Amino acid sequence: MKPGAEAIRIEEIDREWIAAFNAGDVETVLSLYTGDVVVMPPGEPALHGREAVGRWLHGFFEHHTARQSLVNDEVVVAGEWAWMRGHFSLVIEPR
Repeated sequence: MKPGAEAIRIEEIDREWIAAFNAGDVETVLSLYTGDVVVMPPGEPALHGREAVGRWLHGFFEHHTARQSLVNDEVVVAGEWAWMRGHFSLVIEPR
């Protein structure tokens, strides 16, 4: 079954996000989030909104490098909703 245009675009955005994250490009990462983004870093309070996520990412990349890879097993678009299922690896190293 050929994926629809919406699913293809979601996967393109996902690849853009991974490339920006791996480059430590916080501004591009933030541009790919909606304004109401919620990010939940492990062991820390949830971050609400681009500004909070940006502060956290700038601090993170100031002290770390990171390399992430992702394989999407499934992208589903159902009306106004979409979700992905997949698996990833993440390597974080101190600067």
